[in-house]
Amino acid sequence: MSVIDIERLLAPISDATPVGEDARYEFCYEMMESEVKKFGSLFGETVDWGVVKTHATEVLEHHSKDLKAICYLVRALTEEFGLQGFEQGLKLLSEALNRFGVELYPSRKRGRDGAVEWLNHQFKLVSGKLAESAQSWELVSSCISTIEEVQRQFDDVYQDSEADFFEIRTQLNVLSQQAAADDQIDDASVTVEQAISTPTAQSAAVEKPAQSEVQTAPAKTVTPAPKPAPVKKAVAKEVDVDTDFSSPTASKRTLKKVAEVMLHANPSDPLAYRIYRHLTWDDIDGLPDHQNNQTPLSLAVSSDQQAEYRDKANQESDIDIIKRLERTLTDAPFWLTGHYFVYSMLINLGFDDAATAVKQEVQRFVDSLEGIEHLSFKNSLPLQMKRP
Repeated sequence: MSVIDIERLLAPISDATPVGEDARYEFCYEMMESEVKKFGSLFGETVDWGVVKTHATEVLEHHSKDLKAICYLVRALTEEFGLQGFEQGLKLLSEALNRFGVELYPSRKRGRDGAVEWLNHQFKLVSGKLAESAQSWELVSSCISTIEEVQRQFDDVYQDSEADFFEIRTQLNVLSQQAAADDQIDDASVTVEQAISTPTAQSAAVEKPAQSEVQTAPAKTVTPAPKPAPVKKAVAKEVDVDTDFSSPTASKRTLKKVAEVMLHANPSDPLAYRIYRHLTWDDIDGLPDHQNNQTPLSLAVSSDQQAEYRDKANQESDIDIIKRLERTLTDAPFWLTGHYFVYSMLINLGFDDAATAVKQEVQRFVDSLEGIEHLSFKNSLPLQMKRP
């Protein structure tokens, strides 16, 4: 059953411009983004995914074929229809890449990669809820096949992109293993039921004893053995990392996957944090343009997110926040304060070796760019508030 009309959503905006125009300043686009930004708000606001779905649909049908709007719609469909909605959203994304390719909005690499990273993070958050109920193995397999196709299309269309759908594939693999385990348990339960019912049927077919025998020998009452409860075994989590070193961009993407796997498997491993920082700073060989110590750079981290990271650095920390911040820092190479937050969180968690690795890598980067400690972003926020 289809929960969306893909053909209608991807119908050309006009004959002259099938993908439409940049819709960032359209009312529906602004309302869509405004609703999504409520996620993680410090003021306790909750996202109305129905509102997101309505505005994202309007953007796609009437204004622009926009990757960010598609990702928002995928998340809204997942909230409404569960994994089936997610599957339909992935098919929409795949077909959009197939039809429009590089013409899709946003036109900037940063905007596209940001949308993909956002969807990865959102699916990781919602996958725990999906795992609470039994999922069809066929449905999970369809999602895995579709996300692999999306990854292939995305790599072909945006060869300069460093974003990928690794986190989504990881969570789908977990759901797949759970679905397979559930099927095995169901099969085992059926086998046990058949084994219990077979002796009963056989004893009913035995010829009745003679009446005299019945009178002289008291009948024995046989109580069936209680039905054993199926035991669900823990399924080992396996991740297959696709490696590709055919180009510098492909190599970076592979290293990023490796770092994510390492961080997921062992958050205290210093090497994962060193790899992240190598990928972030490898291409930087000088200070950003600046005048009077102010750069034209904008920090793509909201005030609410900055406050959340600061609170986690000062008080209780958790590894999921560190993972999210690590992904953020790859897109904000000059936000040195973010690295201090990671350092502080690692110290709070007792991961001293990992914290030392972050400190050393940041110090090496700062020492290579004399004067960076005096620079600020366009909004006057210093690049470096503290040095770990």
